[in-house]
Amino acid sequence: MLAGKSSKTVTDFFFHVVDVCKEISRDAICYDLTDGLQKFFEKGVVVSGIASAKKIAQEGDFLISRLRSYLQEMGIVEKRQKDQIFSTEFLVFRQKTNQISSFTLFALCMTDTVQTILKRGQYGTEHPRFYDFLLTKLPVPDCLSAIDPSIQKAMQQALRVRALSRDIYHQTQSILLSELGLTNWRPNHQSWFVKHYTDLQKAERIDADYFQPKYDEIVNAIQNYSGGYGVVGDLLNLKAKNHNPDGAREYKYIELANITENGEVAGCTTAQGRDLPDRARCKVAENDVIVSSVEGSLEKIAMIREEYSRDSLCSTGFHVVNSEIINPETLLVFLKSVAGRMQLKKGCSGTILTAISEDEFRKIVLPTISKEKQAQIKEKVAESFALSKQSKHLLESAKRAVEIAIEENERAAVKWLEKQTENANRAIR
Repeated sequence: MLAGKSSKTVTDFFFHVVDVCKEISRDAICYDLTDGLQKFFEKGVVVSGIASAKKIAQEGDFLISRLRSYLQEMGIVEKRQKDQIFSTEFLVFRQKTNQISSFTLFALCMTDTVQTILKRGQYGTEHPRFYDFLLTKLPVPDCLSAIDPSIQKAMQQALRVRALSRDIYHQTQSILLSELGLTNWRPNHQSWFVKHYTDLQKAERIDADYFQPKYDEIVNAIQNYSGGYGVVGDLLNLKAKNHNPDGAREYKYIELANITENGEVAGCTTAQGRDLPDRARCKVAENDVIVSSVEGSLEKIAMIREEYSRDSLCSTGFHVVNSEIINPETLLVFLKSVAGRMQLKKGCSGTILTAISEDEFRKIVLPTISKEKQAQIKEKVAESFALSKQSKHLLESAKRAVEIAIEENERAAVKWLEKQTENANRAIR
């Protein structure tokens, strides 16, 4: 049980919202469970229809997944221009009093104690879940009402800093596309077009989408870049996918779900080599760029930072590259741009698992961006990553403040958290 006096439970402070929709009448942003892994609902997919029921949530609601063993999928719903809908595996909590905010419930649920309670309360084998009542009836320590204003301040700042990080990353996309003359370019899918049989023979493909003129437009724009161009196979070094982990050694293992919208690795699985899945065969190092090969996850591209520079592996579902010609920040931004993603999509093939093979990946055309622009992009990416780090620190600080309030007292928790918030503010000024 949670330490500290607890006279009330979660349902004394929050409505457990169970509203669902089975259809939508206008576009909405839809989030699945993996969108909660980063603790910020920042991406999602804009949909005009849904095939299954979805939970309805609104700005300020706290959501937490009841599915999967790590139970770390959670976050606060942010303000968006469209309606927001979520997987039905999320539990939705809406604030009913001013005593405890959604932010404090968020921080409480991140603590090791609550995570252990939820993990031990799971049932089922293939898709373990916890019973809803484990959270609705969870005791809320009385001391948390005293630190709630400080928790709100820290977490709201974390959301603002994260949004600023996203905005700065998007600036790098603008810099790159402007350099390539693709600022306002949009793909135009054509219902019909003509290709010669010799084109099919040369490409060894017969699927119509592969020959869409929109792909030629992108490639032609890159080939017309004044700074020159090349292909992945010539400009980049591709790492092998045959590393054999030492069974007794501990590794950090990176999967698709660990990749953020901004191109960072956020969290990983830590395990000994003997306990890693068979697909953990790609060794990564600082400044490598990992690129998803799976069609449904082509946006999952990230740059490896210092914290993953040793004893780190990624799934064979990634292509791992580096270069002496193009810095990793520019490579990251290009591959995540429309010019990179479209080429990745074009190269995908298969039936059960559609993916881009290494041979097709090597054919992707890259611009040799000027050193001046590469330096500019590098600076912006570094700034974006630094802000992202600060936002994560503020979330962790809020979590720690809850623990201090429970273990020591409210005054110590407020003092510690306000110091962390002020340090973060100074760092981003």
